[in-house]
Amino acid sequence: MTPADLERQHFLFREERSATRRAQDDAPARWKLSPARCPQISGNETLKHAVLAGLGIAVLPRRCVARELPEERLALLRPDPELPACAIVLATSRETSFSPAEREFIGLLRTVDDARAVGGGGPLPDGEVPVGGPGVPGPLAAPAGMADGPATRVG
Repeated sequence: MTPADLERQHFLFREERSATRRAQDDAPARWKLSPARCPQISGNETLKHAVLAGLGIAVLPRRCVARELPEERLALLRPDPELPACAIVLATSRETSFSPAEREFIGLLRTVDDARAVGGGGPLPDGEVPVGGPGVPGPLAAPAGMADGPATRVG
């Protein structure tokens, strides 16, 4: 998908000061676009449902669309250039003792299906745990029908 393909799309945005919004604000500039803004949408879940309703496309954290992508209710667009990925790590003191619940949570983080993509494509050093979250630029989500064109269908 090229910037010219994106120019024809209606971008949906999160409210000001949200971590997702910062990633959204960077995306059009990266693709040299000046998309028309719609009213601000509060919350990733609401934004996702606006995309599902066909109101436009949006940058969303990957964890927010984890169910809809395999169900082919949403499509993952892969614009060129892509949004930069970043890793968020769980950092603790070597002396930290974790509770059973914390150990379970850390185990879940290590089994994130998309850990390599979040970490930039390669293995992370020992002790670094990839964490998807609001600060991690996620997929550019679009209604599933858009995947029939220049986008890539994920499923």
